Amino acid sequence: MDKRYFNISETIIKKALYESIHCLLNEDIGRVLIIYHSADWDGYTCGAVALLANPNADLLGWNYNDPLPNVSAYDKVILLDLTIGQRN
Repeated sequence: MDKRYFNISETIIKKALYESIHCLLNEDIGRVLIIYHSADWDGYTCGAVALLANPNADLLGWNYNDPLPNVSAYDKVILLDLTIGQRN
């Protein structure tokens, strides 16, 4: 694969994703939990970028059908690469 592809991807992550998540997470909001989708690489990437932006946050990998985590100790919970829907 063309090496320029990786350079463009790295630039996009650093300038777009990192800055956006940094602004979102660095408000004075107390304890933060970042929950990322643990079943695929885009979930891992989201979690990694979010943790880079806020190293004081707690990070939790989660997949559909896992037990729901207790988030009551957190002031803000951020879901990355996940959707919440009605369970049947």
